[in-house]
Amino acid sequence: MKQILLLALVLLTLGCKEEKKPEVVLAEAKAPNVLIIYPDQLRRYSAGFWSKEKYRAHVIGKPDPVVTPNIDKLAENGVVFTQAVSNFPLCSPARGMILSGRYPEQNGIWNNCRKDRDESLRDDIEAITDLFYDAGYNTSYFGKCHWLKNEPLFDEKGTYIGSTEEPMRKLHQ
Repeated sequence: MKQILLLALVLLTLGCKEEKKPEVVLAEAKAPNVLIIYPDQLRRYSAGFWSKEKYRAHVIGKPDPVVTPNIDKLAENGVVFTQAVSNFPLCSPARGMILSGRYPEQNGIWNNCRKDRDESLRDDIEAITDLFYDAGYNTSYFGKCHWLKNEPLFDEKGTYIGSTEEPMRKLHQ
């Protein structure tokens, strides 16, 4: 009996060959692009995509009769928050909350930021742009940096063209 078991063990050992598994080459995962569009004075239904069937259930009443092809394309290919609410619907405080993840009493912005006011995003707060930068993203901000009390720059026609300060501490490092 021992000889049969020994023979079976030898045959199993010789009969088993190592199966080569195909090499799996994992592609390096590419971080997704992140684009946050935060317009002023664009009330909820002031975009054409709210009239489309996909979003109709989220509309109370009638959406505005507007044509917004670029915003509609972004909505179709991105994420639309259908139940988002601003708990401080004023430009600077709302921007400050998005950037900092903190309420106005924590981030320093209670009112719209202007040269003649004390409101400005606190310098010691790590903003979402800093988190993206630390994660390897290239970060940019286009438009008015309306979360800082900065010195505005105007051209010879009086058109706002920017400010004298960079918008976030790591933006151009």
